[in-house]
Amino acid sequence: MPGATANDVRIHLDYDDGRVEYEGTIYYNGTEYEFTIDAYSGVIREWDVESHQGWW
Repeated sequence: MPGATANDVRIHLDYDDGRVEYEGTIYYNGTEYEFTIDAYSGVIREWDVESHQGWW
């Protein structure tokens, strides 16, 4: 995410249905991005964006 810093990102290793993956969240500029990345291939499996403008 251009402009986001390490302080904006939360990520952890997880196991789902026998697959190793990274799950994470980026909070940046009033928007929340949630993602899942396959730990072996690097393929982004899920990407969700939710605006929170005015919530913070």
